[in-house]
Amino acid sequence: MYQKIYRINQALQNHKEGEFVVYAEFDSGYELLSGFMDSLKK
Repeated sequence: MYQKIYRINQALQNHKEGEFVVYAEFDSGYELLSGFMDSLKK
C-alpha cells in the first residue's frame, strides 16, 4: 500500500512541476493511464 501511495504522490509532484500527466504516469511505474486514473479516484 505504501508503494502505491508513493508512486501516486511522485506522479502528482512531477505533473505539478510541468510534466505531462502521461509522462508522469509512466515515470512512476504505471503502464496504463486507466490504472493510474483509477488510483487517483480512490
